[in-house]
Amino acid sequence: MRVLLRSIKHERINFFIFTFLGLITNDKSIGCRAFEVGNDPDCPCLNFVHNDTDRIDGNESCLNAKIVFDKDTNIHETFCYPESYGVGCGNHDLILEPYCDGDNNNPSFCDRAFCYIDPDLCHSSTTSTYAKSIIFPHLYYSYTACGDEDSFRNFNAESELTGRTIKVGLPGIYYPDHYRVDEEGNPIIFSDDINEGKGDLKGVFIDFLQSLAMDGNFNVEFHPVSLGSYVGKEWDQWGGCISDVSRGILDLCLGKFWETSFRRRMAPFSTSVFNDNYILMVRRPRIRDDLWTQFELVFEPFTPKLWIVIVGVTFLVGIAYTILGPDRNSSSSMRYVKFSSSDIAENIYFAWSELVQGADSSGVKTTAQRSVALTWSLFILIIIAAYTANLAAFLGKEKVLFEVKDINDCMRKNCLVCYPGSKVFEDALTSYFPALQKKAVDNIRVALDKLEERECDAIMMSEYNWNLNSKLWRECEAIFTGQSVITFNVAWPMSPSISRGMSYWISRSLEHQGFERIVDVYRSPQKCSSRLDLEVEEDVPQLDVASMTGPLLFLATGILFGVMLKYGGRPKKRFIHEEEISLDSPDDEKEETYKSSEDDSEYYNKDLYLETNKVLQEMMISDDGIEISSRYY
Repeated sequence: MRVLLRSIKHERINFFIFTFLGLITNDKSIGCRAFEVGNDPDCPCLNFVHNDTDRIDGNESCLNAKIVFDKDTNIHETFCYPESYGVGCGNHDLILEPYCDGDNNNPSFCDRAFCYIDPDLCHSSTTSTYAKSIIFPHLYYSYTACGDEDSFRNFNAESELTGRTIKVGLPGIYYPDHYRVDEEGNPIIFSDDINEGKGDLKGVFIDFLQSLAMDGNFNVEFHPVSLGSYVGKEWDQWGGCISDVSRGILDLCLGKFWETSFRRRMAPFSTSVFNDNYILMVRRPRIRDDLWTQFELVFEPFTPKLWIVIVGVTFLVGIAYTILGPDRNSSSSMRYVKFSSSDIAENIYFAWSELVQGADSSGVKTTAQRSVALTWSLFILIIIAAYTANLAAFLGKEKVLFEVKDINDCMRKNCLVCYPGSKVFEDALTSYFPALQKKAVDNIRVALDKLEERECDAIMMSEYNWNLNSKLWRECEAIFTGQSVITFNVAWPMSPSISRGMSYWISRSLEHQGFERIVDVYRSPQKCSSRLDLEVEEDVPQLDVASMTGPLLFLATGILFGVMLKYGGRPKKRFIHEEEISLDSPDDEKEETYKSSEDDSEYYNKDLYLETNKVLQEMMISDDGIEISSRYY
């Protein structure tokens, strides 16, 4: 009877409270809010929602509301809710136990309006959302259908861990994440025994979890990982801790746990805490200021292949000058002769002179040679302009020598990368960079030793660990290079019973930079830069053969056109006699030679032919009777 009277009293009190508020505020919507105001036409409230299974046996007017307080043991308490609970929009939770019983610390959802709805209809609504009821699992409720905000779901997550004690597993001591100090007060960097040292546990993750426990009103106790979970297994203590969670020995694993698909199959993970970026670390580069470096800068603007092409093209232009030059005759005959090596060398020299000087240096040219010279001049102009511009960029660049620039450069050079031994890390490197030469070492300190001793060309370093552990900096002989190589999502393995509540408090803390503030406490002041200026690291690209494809094709066209001008535009001149005809032969012999050729070729008239021989003879013999040479005839 007492329960029945209380349920009736709750329903009446709701009505009178809102009616009274409506009168004193002159707001009619408040007085009727508990019944109809705020309904979404696309998501209407249900008028009759409860069946016999919702009621307490023997009491048809009292709904059996079961509120679960311990999800691990499923311990719950039953409360009597009125028959009208959830029917039509209203503040149905107001002054109802166990959360909204009139205490000043009532949750925010207590005065929010909601109703039970038809999920099939509300699924098509664009303005309302709905959720499954945890009190009556066969029903669905909606706050937004009544024009209110659903704060009940957040309340469930907030209260999920209230009053509980969470068993937290630690895979070991690992500075600065979770550690103790030794007898001298110095932090213990690494140990498999979480009880080593003195005092309470400290560290980034210890402090972060303690802050979450304070916000969520729960307690934590730390436990070591069971030996049987990892001894003789394919994983280490970290994998063993996840195994303990999956078997219900632990509620949560604390530390920098990388979330992988294999680990997710073992246990659920919390929301992400942060991203752990691993970057390539190399020996600090040296400044190049020696004489040889200055000499190398002269050739830096072009790639070696382009230099070879330029040299080859210059030789080709010299040969083209020789072939396309004026007809060369011997001193004792009128037939054509082969070009000598001195002629070729001389024209190659002229081509080189033109390339260096940027101007014509070979004197008078034939029409065919001019075709080559025109395109050759344009090619030289482009080469000089490109070289000058790129040389200025190289001269202005900081002369910093990186032995390895990034992970791709490392693979091209077949360099050896050392990394802290971990199967998860090895699998990730092998998956993303199968061609990378790598070597596992015991820990990051050993990796730094091997980098310094040049046993490794580079190492993989966590940017998070580097920033928080000043002991790794040593004498600033190492430096990051390139972008992030591998990024791991850091989250905590945990049992399903606490995953929602723990993820809620993690997300809420991250929204207010709670984790970042704790990290800043442990961050050491930088005594040396871990990176060089990005402008210094940028490479000035060298010009390659592909960039000169257009000028090369244009030059080839000029050479081809010159060949066509000389050999494709006039009939060949051919002499019948194979024996050499001396310029000193009598005129009657020259005349006879001319007559003997009339039947085979068309030539100029006889007088012109004899006159030409006479002129050539005068050019070859000086006044003193000494034979001289002329380059062109």
